[in-house]
Amino acid sequence: MFGPDRQARIAGATVGLIALIALQACGAGGPGSDSPSDSPSATPTMATSPEPTAEPTVEPTDGPATPAPDGTVVVDLANATDHAVTARIIDESSVLASAESGQPGDGMSVRWHDSLLENVNEMTLRLTWVGLPFDDTVEISITGSAEDLELTIVQKGPPIDSDAVGYDRVLNLTFSEPVRSEDVSINIEDSPAG
Repeated sequence: MFGPDRQARIAGATVGLIALIALQACGAGGPGSDSPSDSPSATPTMATSPEPTAEPTVEPTDGPATPAPDGTVVVDLANATDHAVTARIIDESSVLASAESGQPGDGMSVRWHDSLLENVNEMTLRLTWVGLPFDDTVEISITGSAEDLELTIVQKGPPIDSDAVGYDRVLNLTFSEPVRSEDVSINIEDSPAG
């Protein structure tokens, strides 16, 4: 059995050893210690993702296209997936003055087989619909008169009962007479397979 003096010295040495281990574990070791320094040599940085842009960077290849003598207009459509998407417009109304691609968003603004039609001004309509992310030629026919236009869009559609992701198609149509979006009817049809 140790005497009281010796027990006190062992207890003191044990407390001191525990305190030294704790200091080294916290990085507060003195000169010559193997613990890391108080301040890191380089400030860590977090990788950040670039901010999404409001509009895709794909630009239409040409400005406004005007109808050929047979009423046909061909427009390359800007799209978020950088595919070759062409609108081939047949104007049987004889009131289409020009057509050009608008700037689509990077997703679906409307559901499959739905569309959004709005007046940009009294002579121009902006038509938005959704297509699949691959190369396609979209057939669009315009019939009727400025007071009662009908637009029919025929394109490759999603498989039946699928949850396929689509992307906006935007087409600006300028007419030689005033038009109102509420006077226009729109049909979107899937082209035959094959």
